[in-house]
Order: sequence, then structure tokens, then C-alpha cells
Amino acid sequence: MCCHHYHYLAPKAIGAREAAREISRLLEIFRIAPVTEAVLKAARQTKTSDDEDAVRFEAARSAGLDGIVTRNAEDFPKTNLPIYLPADIAVLMGLSRASLARSPGPRGER
Repeated sequence: MCCHHYHYLAPKAIGAREAAREISRLLEIFRIAPVTEAVLKAARQTKTSDDEDAVRFEAARSAGLDGIVTRNAEDFPKTNLPIYLPADIAVLMGLSRASLARSPGPRGER
């Protein structure tokens, strides 16, 4: 999970107090993959069209995570590391599909 997007976008979408609660919930449910020098070097060798996605993929793989949650699954390399859409985990998070549709993506896209 790329946390900096959520710290920036969540307060705009749902207000600062609710965003703080939701970010705390995310941190209880998800592990955060560190980005190290080794991850950055491995990402340079990853066959993907997006450098940021390559870093996310290699960080998750290196940390032994169970998968990646993203809005653009098609940009990740084909692998045995599962790639999930936000709607795939809505039940786990207790969010409705409508609330996911209202929240902007990392670059403001919906």
C-alpha cells in the first residue's frame, strides 16, 4: 500500500477526523512494504510500463506480502503475487462500493 496517497487524499474526501480513523484501520489490517535500495535496484529490472508500479511490486514481493491493492492492476507484471482492486477488499474494510467510487485515485482520477 502506498500510504502517502491516503494521508493526502483521505482528509479531502472524508474529513480529517474520519480520515485519521480510517488510516488507523488500514494500518491494523495491512502491512507496509519498505522501499530499500535492493527494492529500487530490483524494480529497475522489472518488466512493467510504470516505474512507480515496479517499485510497489518489488517492495511487496521483497517483504513477502500476500498481494497488492491498486486501481490499475493491468500495469503490474504477471506473477503469482495477487493484485487486488479496491472493490475486492471492500468487504474486509467494511466499505461500500459507493464510498470507493467517490474517493479519488492517487492522481485525482475516479
